[in-house]
Amino acid sequence: MTITAFPILARILYERGLAQTRFGTLALGGASVDDAVAWCLLAIVLASVKNSLSIAILAIGGGICYVLFTIFLGQPPILFS
Repeated sequence: MTITAFPILARILYERGLAQTRFGTLALGGASVDDAVAWCLLAIVLASVKNSLSIAILAIGGGICYVLFTIFLGQPPILFS
């Protein structure tokens, strides 16, 4: 698992014209889930090193709040033409 490969994968798929295909969507979806899991695991490892579960809860909870915010409130405005 690599955390930093997601933007590179997105760029490669975009440049090859695969971003809008079924394969490209599946690859980006899988990579985004992989990144989310890796960051959660990193938060848990850091919390175990500090011996404080609240660090992991704060990091994972903050990530979930950010995702929910962008899904429900971060919609682009509808422009009337």
